[in-house]
Amino acid sequence: MDGFTKDDTTIFSIDMNNGFAKAGKLYSKRVEALIGPTVEFFKLAKASGIKIIGITDKHNADSLEFDSFPVHCIANTSECEIVDELKGFMDMIVTKNSTNCFFAFEPDYKSGHKYIITGCCTDICIYQFATTLKAYLNQHNIISRVIVPENLVDTFDTPSHPAESINHTFLASMKSNGIQVYPKIV
Repeated sequence: MDGFTKDDTTIFSIDMNNGFAKAGKLYSKRVEALIGPTVEFFKLAKASGIKIIGITDKHNADSLEFDSFPVHCIANTSECEIVDELKGFMDMIVTKNSTNCFFAFEPDYKSGHKYIITGCCTDICIYQFATTLKAYLNQHNIISRVIVPENLVDTFDTPSHPAESINHTFLASMKSNGIQVYPKIV
């Protein structure tokens, strides 16, 4: 993890839960395929003492998000649990009731820090958090880096939601918003 230390780096792992990576209405093989590479990255991060914050959907049955998406990750179900392969790496787990985890908690954003965002979905939760975080840092003149490694994010694939082109479009948009998109972080 050259260039990343426990004193200047925080990793966010977004929605690597059972409802997206194992089973459920929003399950995706593409998200499930992120588990292995994410485990390897988290092993390196933990060896360097880097903090990892897990973020997961946890909805009430009447969540407004269900106006846009199928019912998923209902509170007190296994769907909202971080997948077992990653859970042990988490220093903290935060739950969210919307697609943008920025509003779920208030970490202490620091100047000179690196914020690495991993997980799913590139065009929804990853994109919203990354662009909101970057805008917040800009608003408050906090000079920090927001980093998204392409090999550790993905989205679902359906006929009306072609993952390859969506990933390309949203990664390009993140770049144009000042987010550092790396092909691979390590």
